[in-house]
Amino acid sequence: MRDEKNVLNFLKEENDVPKNIADKLDEDRISIFKNNIGSKKYTNKKYFFILLTAAMISIFILFNHEIASAFMDIFGISNDIAVSKVEEKGIDTSQDIISESNSKKITLTKFVSTPKKYAFDYKIKLSDDELNTIKELINKQKEFDPKHREGNQDIEYTLSDSTNKSQETEGGYFSYSTYRIEGNTLYGSVISTFTSDRIAEEAKLFLNIKSLSWGDYEILNSNIQNGEPPYELPTALKFEGDWIFKISNKPVINKSKVKTFDDRNINNISVDNDALQTTVKFSIKNETSKPYYVEVYNGEKVVKPIIESTEESNGNLQSFEITIDFSSYDKSSIYKFDVKEVNDINTWEMGETKGSFKIRNVK
Repeated sequence: MRDEKNVLNFLKEENDVPKNIADKLDEDRISIFKNNIGSKKYTNKKYFFILLTAAMISIFILFNHEIASAFMDIFGISNDIAVSKVEEKGIDTSQDIISESNSKKITLTKFVSTPKKYAFDYKIKLSDDELNTIKELINKQKEFDPKHREGNQDIEYTLSDSTNKSQETEGGYFSYSTYRIEGNTLYGSVISTFTSDRIAEEAKLFLNIKSLSWGDYEILNSNIQNGEPPYELPTALKFEGDWIFKISNKPVINKSKVKTFDDRNINNISVDNDALQTTVKFSIKNETSKPYYVEVYNGEKVVKPIIESTEESNGNLQSFEITIDFSSYDKSSIYKFDVKEVNDINTWEMGETKGSFKIRNVK
């Protein structure tokens, strides 16, 4: 059974949510985790989710300021630090594939994948009416949440491997989706990370975009202020179709040996990586009544993990699993993991560091 300590990584990311909104959401979110939803894995013909994130995904998209804002500040997958490392190695990520459905053309401009992560860029022309509608919805979003800029729309898609028809590989544990508008063209980006290797080395991938949609934050805000659940973002504009893209480049297969050092009070460190991500698992004794929180640094810069989860096991031994955008091609960066005590979950006042360690890829 999960307790409130186990959702702190999620709730901390939302500490900038307006208090009147956060108060309405916190009780339900904790209840979700106490019901042990996170231990179940759901599948259907469209998506494969780890429900720990699936239960939170709509809340994350709407309210996770630090993660979402950081991604919205950088448009295009080349600005992802791990994707940039792949491109620096001379690996081609470019695509130029046009697919038309329901009188709409979408162009896939970039795509890159590894066994646990994939990313793509696309663009689509907008009519004047569509452009005006989206701009109006963006303005409503800014009023609802001034920290967010344009860039929050839902995209439904699948990623399939024609060599393995037993299941689709789309979805993932967590995905970022954002866009920008220049003139009458919308430029979109998606980055998705799995919890385990899902894309085969010889995979022949097909990307199928099924819809793009935008919500009306004015209605959402009204529902929240009036206490009228569910607090869901109503769809105001939607493009539906069947845009199919045959990916021309193969998955990037590259791993690196990782050195762990300067570890203090940390147990059972294990690291797995590929060209687009690194997953770190470890545990630490927690003999206090206070929760622990992990802060990750690349030099002096704070790193926001793609995925982070906490589990209780073996009495007071607390285990963590954290995935970051650390490429196996990156031989210069050093990442530090600090496990800190949380003195006050209301103000997120951090206490002393209880354990730490560093990692780097071996040259």
